[in-house]
Amino acid sequence: MKRLVFIALALTFLAGCGTTEYSTDFFAMNTVMRITGRGTSAQETVVAAEQAVNALDRLLSRTREESEIWALNHAGGAWVEASDETLAVLTTALTVAEQTDGAYDPTVAPLTDLWQIGTEDAHVPTQAAIDDALQTVDYHNVEVDGSRVRLLNGAQLDLGGVAKGWAGGNVLDPSSLEGGLLELGGNISCFGRKQGGSTVWTVGVADPDTSSELMATLKLENACAVTTGDYERYFEENGVRYHHVFDPETGYPADTGLRSVTVVMDYADGGLADGYSTALFVMGLDEGLDFCAEHGLAAAFIADDKTVYVTDALRDAFTLTGEEAGFALAD
Repeated sequence: MKRLVFIALALTFLAGCGTTEYSTDFFAMNTVMRITGRGTSAQETVVAAEQAVNALDRLLSRTREESEIWALNHAGGAWVEASDETLAVLTTALTVAEQTDGAYDPTVAPLTDLWQIGTEDAHVPTQAAIDDALQTVDYHNVEVDGSRVRLLNGAQLDLGGVAKGWAGGNVLDPSSLEGGLLELGGNISCFGRKQGGSTVWTVGVADPDTSSELMATLKLENACAVTTGDYERYFEENGVRYHHVFDPETGYPADTGLRSVTVVMDYADGGLADGYSTALFVMGLDEGLDFCAEHGLAAAFIADDKTVYVTDALRDAFTLTGEEAGFALAD
């Protein structure tokens, strides 16, 4: 397993006309993050946003014993009082689960624990163990009553599939700065004007085979872009590659012929975009494209054969750059 070396940096510099640009790099939610803001109050606003991300991490972490998710997962089905932030993220997760008929499901924690993908103990479990874990995977086992939440039938929550996206649209108020960019573990959110005055931000879509290279660019304005891919965390066993995006029906990593799905939505809708990108990956190309058409989603699908499918809602903002690497737009 690769070791991650992280050096925290905080950079401040004048961006002209009395405007200060401030960036901070930090580690939260098991990934490296960067928040950049432009404006007269950039430093205090960005620092507050970093603190908000860390506070959210403390609420939502499955492994911190002081977190609200830990309390829920260990309450034995009893009601647990939840904060406004936890309720907001949970509501987003349940909304996506309901809309996608469980293709995204926030109760897949038992599968994550069973497979251990991303750790040195990653392995293919027995079918009996998978079947046993699936007994508790069902978003209908989550009940919310006002500020109270409880988990039925042994369900276990993992909100990692929407938490970073939700943070990207909620920890920094766009009205407080001239512009800002949040890079939260690959989830990108941007608003306002960047240095130079343009309101259009250019972000890249990674090549699944070489994630340090880009296969496309996106033009974003007050928007977020979230990608789910099979290259983020995986392991190989007996010549077969297993990634971390589970199909809640089978208990196995989703095998739908896709390498990645990118969803673009409004800046404030990062949590939804995060959940949708996972759901579309699990659905597969045909069902995913139908879902996008029904809901007007801006999305790009990369198939195993490097064919790229772009929905009508994203077409004008999408530019393919990976032709030399073999990528081609679908007819």
